[in-house]
Amino acid sequence: MGILLGSLSELESLVDSLEEKSRQQLIADLMEIAMKSFGNAKTKLEKAVEEMRLAHEKYGDPEEAKVQMGEKLRCLREKLKGLLHLQRNEVEDAEMKISMAEKEFNTSYEEASLVCRKASDDLENSKKEFESAMQYLEQVRKDADDLNVDIQGYESGMPIRTTQLLKEIGEETKQLMVDITDMSNSERLNMIKILAGRVREIQDNRELSLDDKSRVKQIFGALGEMSGMYRPGFIEAMNRSHVCDWGQYVKDATEAFAEALHTRVDRERMEEERKKRADEEKERRIVARENCASLMEALRDLVQTSRSEENVEKILSLTETILKDVSPDDETLLDILDGCEELFVGEVFRALRRNLTKLGGGLTIEYLTKQFPKGMEYLKGKKVVLVGGVSREDRRFKMEKLFGVDSLEWVSSWRNAAGNLNSLAERAKNGTVDIIVEITSLCGHNVENVLSTACDGLRCKFVRVSQGYGASRIIQSIEQQAAREVENEVS
Repeated sequence: MGILLGSLSELESLVDSLEEKSRQQLIADLMEIAMKSFGNAKTKLEKAVEEMRLAHEKYGDPEEAKVQMGEKLRCLREKLKGLLHLQRNEVEDAEMKISMAEKEFNTSYEEASLVCRKASDDLENSKKEFESAMQYLEQVRKDADDLNVDIQGYESGMPIRTTQLLKEIGEETKQLMVDITDMSNSERLNMIKILAGRVREIQDNRELSLDDKSRVKQIFGALGEMSGMYRPGFIEAMNRSHVCDWGQYVKDATEAFAEALHTRVDRERMEEERKKRADEEKERRIVARENCASLMEALRDLVQTSRSEENVEKILSLTETILKDVSPDDETLLDILDGCEELFVGEVFRALRRNLTKLGGGLTIEYLTKQFPKGMEYLKGKKVVLVGGVSREDRRFKMEKLFGVDSLEWVSSWRNAAGNLNSLAERAKNGTVDIIVEITSLCGHNVENVLSTACDGLRCKFVRVSQGYGASRIIQSIEQQAAREVENEVS
């Protein structure tokens, strides 16, 4: 009877052993499936994130582009209606080109919308698959815990040796040292948490050889170095006395890392879109300036001729047209209209009027003396002649009082230009003029050739105003001339 019972006991032990192996094999198979599923889902998610980024980089926001294009087409059609002087066939040709541009845009819009929608849908589906794979992996871990099966590192049904696990974590740590520079602070924090948490799970649940302990020390050393260099935040797993459910710790850090990655990608995409919009706006301004170049010249001619009621109406109308494509703080526009701020009344000219007033309307002798002491001293008591464009008596009179000169003339470079220049050159040689100021934007090349040559080596000074012709521009150029002469005397 005892022999039979003994045999039965051995048989029970054998069955228990086979049952234990069967449980371990089942968990190993499930773990392999879960890990592969998780890895595939992670790869697919990363690919979807990249495709979403590329789609936005290529197309931007199709809906926003549609709104902008609609507004541009509306403006073009409104502008076309106002060009009544064009021939009917020219108007029809322009309308046809606008319609063709609209059709081409609509085709591109449909393509962009389709690509962006597909990328967005793929990203959402990948997120769901990633979450589902993570849940399945956690369920396998829970089942393993319930069955008291050690699943740490199972691959193809066989437990991976501790050494192999630590080597893999060590390689991932080395790779992190390369990638960490391009990561956001949140990505750095959670990636270090993931690696440190995995090491702590091994450390707290397995017997380590001396070599494995050395590997753990090297990994924590590298992680600590990165933490000290980038200071991403507190990392609990780096504190040896801290104990927790390391599986849950790694899971939480993994989810936080994925969220941080998405945030950075979205932020970079928005920054790229912002730069793209800024570049497009810059390009638009350049094109607008080129389109307005002839209008600017026409406006300059009007401003330089007379202030008759008819001319003022033309100046206001032309300025309003230019302001549709050019900013009210455009430097060329302000130079042309400097001193004309009293003409521009009404809401449509409010910003332009404010800028013109700021440019020169508030100038006083006290202000100029404080801001340009050398220039004001240079002008004091001198006989000065401005050369360029057509003389405007109201501005000439104001500048004569403002600069404290003995006299200030304004000689035209347009009407009887040759005679005026030759006469002025003779006066410079005779010493009846102290300073000649050339308004470069209103003069031809012959002006400088004639007058600078006449002043060369004489007491009469020749000064160029390279931009604009307002009082502030002139005194700035005089200040620079005075400073240069002082430097030349010292050297």
